[in-house]
Amino acid sequence: VSQSRYVIWMKSFDFGEESYSQVVDVASDGNPVMVGHAYSGGQAFLTTTKLDKDTGNIIWSRKLDGQNGEYSYGMAVGPAGEIVVIGYMDNVGILNTAATLYSDPASNANWTNNTGGFAGGLTFAVEFTAGVPNFTSVVDPVGGRSVDDVLGTLSGTGFGGTSPADDMILKVGTVTAGDSYDKMLVVKYDSAGSIQWQKAIQYDAGFDCSGADADIDADGNIYICGQYWKDNGAGGTTTAMSLLKMDGNGTKQWSRRTIGDCQDIATSVVVGPDNCLYLSGVTGNAGGSDYTFVIAKYTPLGSVVWQRLLDNTTTWTFGSSWFSSGGGSNIAVKNGYVAVSGSYGDPGPNPTRAFIAQVSNAGSLFTVGDWDFKGASFSGILNITVS
Repeated sequence: VSQSRYVIWMKSFDFGEESYSQVVDVASDGNPVMVGHAYSGGQAFLTTTKLDKDTGNIIWSRKLDGQNGEYSYGMAVGPAGEIVVIGYMDNVGILNTAATLYSDPASNANWTNNTGGFAGGLTFAVEFTAGVPNFTSVVDPVGGRSVDDVLGTLSGTGFGGTSPADDMILKVGTVTAGDSYDKMLVVKYDSAGSIQWQKAIQYDAGFDCSGADADIDADGNIYICGQYWKDNGAGGTTTAMSLLKMDGNGTKQWSRRTIGDCQDIATSVVVGPDNCLYLSGVTGNAGGSDYTFVIAKYTPLGSVVWQRLLDNTTTWTFGSSWFSSGGGSNIAVKNGYVAVSGSYGDPGPNPTRAFIAQVSNAGSLFTVGDWDFKGASFSGILNITVS
């Protein structure tokens, strides 16, 4: 039997030094869209590629490359052909930029000419009072500075003196650290691959935030799940789940936090045929060092319908490949039921096993063998607050 009866087409893509295709979906025009990230020069950038369904040829491909690394783990396709890409970016803005400057020597009576200058990749203005410089309008598009860094030696002739006798050594006085924390990254493309808008989202200043998955409802509203980091009260950090609704223009409608006893990570979100949201993830129990699969149902307004734990009572239960950052969806909803998949077992000493489960979309509880689908203790473990 010819292999052509099974494979319509298969393609290989090389976007850079390393290329990863994290997730694929089919757009409203029937053509597949592949989302991932690739590396070039040691830094990651997003890749979004739309392919012809009949030939596998590229219709369009887009690279989104910011100041540092950008990583994509989830996506959604909408009714108007729109594509939303979800992930995170290393930081916003340039880190450790020069804020103030000083000279060596500190003054020189022959420095009299007020002027502007360029050194070490930055620009500045300088005025002199009795040979003492005052540096203003410092613009540093490079960053990566440290206090006392030497930016360069400037000729004294530009300041009214001679060279080399009146040359100035320009140094960094202070730096602006910038925001080095990861941000959830959301990018919306139209069906032709043009960026409609892009957002960098942070739940709390001073803590990382990341996106895992998204879905789009019939009205074009976008639902995004992920995780954010927070203070654990013991001198460290831990994670909590996030759920966010935006309209088609990227305006926030509401956000929710799901905070548990230990680590909490959202893996997938999907809009069901009942127009409700179904969230999957993992929650940890600090006391028992155990992890349990989470399923929760929300209304489109962000109200909780039900929250459940799907637990193998003998070991850990989790979605995807342990605490992966996302990539695709491990939850699906049809009329009357919810299907979820994941793994169970201790990923340290024992091998893990895959599972798939089907539960009622009403959240009906059950116990079968070593498996519990329970809700009574769930509200005591997780709680929802509005931000």
